[in-house]
Formats: sequence, C-alpha cells, structure tokens
Amino acid sequence: MPTEITVRGTFSAFQPPERGTVRASIAYEGADMGTVYDRVAHDLGVLKDSITRLQSAEPAPITWWSVEQLRTWSRRPWHKDGKQLPMVHHASVGVEVKFADFAALSRWVGEHVSGTEGFRVAQVIWALTAARQDALVADARTRAVRDAAARAQHYADALALG
Repeated sequence: MPTEITVRGTFSAFQPPERGTVRASIAYEGADMGTVYDRVAHDLGVLKDSITRLQSAEPAPITWWSVEQLRTWSRRPWHKDGKQLPMVHHASVGVEVKFADFAALSRWVGEHVSGTEGFRVAQVIWALTAARQDALVADARTRAVRDAAARAQHYADALALG
C-alpha cells in the first residue's frame, strides 16, 4: 500500500514600500456659498501648481495624480433648543498624489498642512510597484513550494521511505 503524505509549504516576504499615495482634501464651510467655493478653488489652484512643479522636476518625485470634482452643498443646522439656524455652505475637493520619493512626499504634505487652512490628509497608502509585487509573489510561491517539498522529504525520511 503506497504512503501518501500531504504537506503545506509557507514563505513570507517583507519589502519596504516603493510608492506612497497621499489622499487629501481641501474643504471649507461658511455663511456665503461663493466665498466658500472661491476658497476651495483658490487653494486647489495652489495645490495643482505645486504638483505641476513636482512633475517637471528631474527625476519627477511623483508618478501620477488626480483631482476629484469640486463639490458644494448646504445645510441648515438645528439649535439644541429646536430653532433652525442660518444656512451653512460647504465646498470640498479630493486629491490623490502618488510619490516615488518619500522625502518629497513629506515636504509636500508639510508645505500644504502648514500653509493651507482647509488642507487635510486622510491617509497615505504605502505600496509596491506592480512589477515588484508580481516578482515578490512569484518568488514567495516558489519558496513555499520548496518548503513543502522539504517538509515532505523530512516526513519520508522519518518513515524510512527514501
């Protein structure tokens, strides 16, 4: 009767990130819709200018960027005593910028956090390039199979199966 051995192989790989994508927004609220909109539009223009400067550097520290649609809305809040308060107008826009240079990412965020009142960073997403991730996955799979084969050989040797 043949002996069947079932094993699982494992392998873990760790790699420092190669890209950092900043997800941020510019948002304001106030009593006048035009003023709120104009503040967001102005600050977005400043932000886009800074991104354009980064894109023209050699080598460029950013790989791509995008800007969402500038959104506006209004609401009429309620006072704790049940009275309706004056209208509050809002405007916001989201921005994503992917950096290959983390020092430039830090400088850019610092410049806008300290210099743009409505600028907020929601998160930074750390990632590998697609090519590097594919290579790491392929290597990890190969090493996991080698681990499984070594485990199977250890069991076979323990059972004197050769």
